Amino acid sequence: MATDPLSEDFENQVMSERITALGAAPVVSDLGGEAANALLFQQLVSFLGGSGAGKTKFRVVNADTTFVIDSDEIIVCDTSLGAIQVNLPLASSIPADGFVRQGFIVNMGGQNPVNVMTTAPETFPRGNTSIRLNQIMEVLHVGGMPAPINGWGNVASVEINDVLRLATPFPAASFAVPTAVPFDTIVREDDPAILMGDIAIGPTQGRITALVPLEIEVAYFIDINSTGGGTWNATADLRVNGVSAVGSKLTSGNFGNEDQSTSLPKVPVSLAAGQFIELFIAQTSLTGNLANAGLIVNTQI
Repeated sequence: MATDPLSEDFENQVMSERITALGAAPVVSDLGGEAANALLFQQLVSFLGGSGAGKTKFRVVNADTTFVIDSDEIIVCDTSLGAIQVNLPLASSIPADGFVRQGFIVNMGGQNPVNVMTTAPETFPRGNTSIRLNQIMEVLHVGGMPAPINGWGNVASVEINDVLRLATPFPAASFAVPTAVPFDTIVREDDPAILMGDIAIGPTQGRITALVPLEIEVAYFIDINSTGGGTWNATADLRVNGVSAVGSKLTSGNFGNEDQSTSLPKVPVSLAAGQFIELFIAQTSLTGNLANAGLIVNTQI
């Protein structure tokens, strides 16, 4: 049976795969919940700090803190009391001894986010000044590079999801010609528009704009309620600056007074800085209102 992607066991499975990718042995356990989380975390500590070299520090925090650059460090953030900010000092302050300073930052509880912040004027490689960890046992691996680079890099990928949803039905007469769906609700799992500076939602309703060059994956769904007994069809597609994205067009229709739903799995889309993406929809019969729609943007950083 497939693991529920919203369950805690799924998070454990993902974390185990991440650790395995780093080179450690996979966790094999029938335990679930907190017990499995503890095993995963023990494995992480064992792998990252168990070399015997004494170079990796370890600490648990429940309040804002600053990464200490005199050695590698594992910072476990207990977010049960609230969000935590981990500040990265200026990489230019790292001793020029030829060693990269590595940080492993863990969101232990997942109840609240962990925000990892650079210090101005330094940024992460893509220009963002912060990365947010929302999920339980999510780990960010950062590296501080001394002179002559003087900068921070994020080694591990963090998946960012933004969801726009249409909560107010869109009447058929409003999209007799291809029209951008006026999404009216933001359902976010993460908040890159504020914390990462990668995308912005708006100011045009339903538009997502890239603030830096991005390789993203986009999916959408549409639900149409029939308002008449005749046949009809509707066409939807993703558009980048008004131009249809390859592989994004879907057509749905009926042969009577039937409601219809259709969805597009994730397709890759490249955006230059300043380009925007929208979901367009059109139908000619004007007998099907757009009852619901969603636009899901997935970013890896």
